[in-house]
Amino acid sequence: MVSTKNRVNPRFEGFYIEMVMPDQQDRCQEVVSQILGEDWDIKAIGDNFTEFEVLLEDDALSVKQAWDQTYQLRSLPGVVDVEPLFAVSVRELKQVESKQQVSGERNRNLFGMRFYRLLVHY
Repeated sequence: MVSTKNRVNPRFEGFYIEMVMPDQQDRCQEVVSQILGEDWDIKAIGDNFTEFEVLLEDDALSVKQAWDQTYQLRSLPGVVDVEPLFAVSVRELKQVESKQQVSGERNRNLFGMRFYRLLVHY
C-alpha cells in the first residue's frame, strides 16, 4: 500500500447534510442531536430545501473524528448524503498549487476557474 502524506492542515468547520425530502429541518436537527449533540447550528442552504449546513463555533473535531461522525450520520434513515467541511489556509493552497503546477495536477473547469483535488486522510 502506498502511503501519502497530507500537504495541507485542514481545519474542521462542519457538515453538509442532504435529507431525502424537502422541509426536513426538524428531522435534520434530530439526527444531528442524536450523533453530535445539541450545540450545533443547522442552516438550510440551496433552493430545494433538502440541504443543510451544520456548524459549531469551534474547531470541535479532528479530521478522523469528522469522518467517523460522517459515516454515522450517513447511516441514519432520511439522510441521503453527508460530507464533512474543512477549511485550508490560502497560503497552504498556494503551496499545493505551486507543487501541482510542477506535477501537472492542477485542473480547470469549463469556466476556467481553478479547483483542487484535496484528499484528507487521517
